[in-house]
Amino acid sequence: MKRTTHLRLQALIAAAVALVAATAMTLDAADSVKLRGTLGPTPGPDSTGHVEGKRAYLTRIAASDPGRSAAALVSFSKFVSAAEAKSFASGMEVKAVFVRFPGSDPDVFRVTNNAVEREVELGAAELGDVVRAEITSIEEQLRTAQGAERDSLNRSLEERGRALIALRPECACVYAIVVQETKLSDLARLQQRSEVELVDVPEPTTDDLTGWELRPILPS
Repeated sequence: MKRTTHLRLQALIAAAVALVAATAMTLDAADSVKLRGTLGPTPGPDSTGHVEGKRAYLTRIAASDPGRSAAALVSFSKFVSAAEAKSFASGMEVKAVFVRFPGSDPDVFRVTNNAVEREVELGAAELGDVVRAEITSIEEQLRTAQGAERDSLNRSLEERGRALIALRPECACVYAIVVQETKLSDLARLQQRSEVELVDVPEPTTDDLTGWELRPILPS
């Protein structure tokens, strides 16, 4: 998908562990922007340790300075809808949303004016156009295909058809968000929700994650 609000993405190699960072991104469109830091676990055996350490870090700094403002990468423990993600971050400024639509790779969209649901709706609509074009192409190929090729195309047609049916704006497709300029006390409370795997705050904290490489955790 190509959109004016689409963020620059980098694919990560996912290791065979329970917690992996599936997609990395920066909040800058220009490749020339100097990387300010990395937030999120590196795929590998220390992923769980990263989560435990960063949860403890947020608890500690929120207790000592609850009114301090910070930005954070929030990874959910399960896929949620855009409306749920927005409600969890009530009162916070959401800057980006990570999604994984049915039958698609992880993706991320910039959010303006906290319009999380609108961005997910636009993403679903654009992906729907792509999937419908793929279905049309497969149907055209089927007209002349035979044997094993025809069987393979029929399986692909069924798969893309199921993905299109499941592709709804209200689907449970969101797995992470980026929030900024939020009190540490509010971030610590958000971390206590069962739906949240990690509220990842930089060390030291910053109000803005522009220029950071972000690696949210993809639910298993």
